[in-house]
Amino acid sequence: MIYLIGGGARCGKSTLAKNLLRHLPNATYLSGDSFRQSLKPVLPAFHTSGVDADDAAAYIQYYKENIELAIDETIKRAEALWPFIERYIISYGYETEDDLIVESVDIWPQLIHELNIPYKAAFLVDTDATQWQRVTAHLGKNDWMTAQHLSPEQIEAWAFYNAPRGGRIIESASMYGNKSYDIAQLGFEAVQETALLDLMNKDSDNV
Repeated sequence: MIYLIGGGARCGKSTLAKNLLRHLPNATYLSGDSFRQSLKPVLPAFHTSGVDADDAAAYIQYYKENIELAIDETIKRAEALWPFIERYIISYGYETEDDLIVESVDIWPQLIHELNIPYKAAFLVDTDATQWQRVTAHLGKNDWMTAQHLSPEQIEAWAFYNAPRGGRIIESASMYGNKSYDIAQLGFEAVQETALLDLMNKDSDNV
């Protein structure tokens, strides 16, 4: 089975993928972040916003005043990456019958709905703009926000974009028959538990 985990950043996609992997020890796990970074030098579409995290004022202004533009640019980046993910998934299916888990912010419902092989999908989001408080409280030393030295004010501005991005994902998931899980409605732990149970349900898939 192919397991696709998409959704907003900092919403527990990697945590869910690793929890799922514990139940599927023979599965292969592909991180979309690593996949994207490996292709970034050759795909200009990944350089979208042009916002320099070192310029705190510009960073905050961009994410607070250009929310819809930032979301549209995120979708363009996903559209650029998806053909590569799709080819990997299809090639993987030719080579083995083992399960495959793919998680990425670049997996969107409108992109995966034409995948002509059985799969299960879960989309994790947080539509609460105050998510910056949760995110800031759980920053690790290897976190991308830590690596970019984002201040709490920058993370708060970023959350103004990430929350409505979650709303867009929910709308798309509803349109294409995928399940979405909102931390703002359920809480982080409940999202993890519910999504894992749904993915492990042998009686359901998306095609």
